Amino acid sequence: MDLHRGKLIERFIRKSGFSISFIAKRLGVSRNTLYKYFRQAAINDHIMTAVGCIVGYDFSVILPGLSNKTSEQKVTVLLHLQKDYIDLLERHHRLVLLTFQTFDRINEPEVKEKVYTVLKNLTK
Repeated sequence: MDLHRGKLIERFIRKSGFSISFIAKRLGVSRNTLYKYFRQAAINDHIMTAVGCIVGYDFSVILPGLSNKTSEQKVTVLLHLQKDYIDLLERHHRLVLLTFQTFDRINEPEVKEKVYTVLKNLTK
């Protein structure tokens, strides 16, 4: 038997003691949208997980498929973020090397001093 997810989140939101305005704001939706969710039998896993995080309830207890799917999504997101972070660090490293190579080529003391000051201020 499929549960009416809208009624389910409404029940847990009301039991949580949080206001509808507070929950809507945390979800990044309007109060009207949240009330629309209450009337929908099918609500996507992302919304269910987000509401669960806010009200402190793990909906995967009632909806077993929710846990596996969201865990896989979290791992995918974390791996993507890790790759982006490593790429960013590598680009930063190349930029630092290029900056020092360029700095070493400056022959005029006044220009070198100005560049040094700018670089020093950027690293604060």
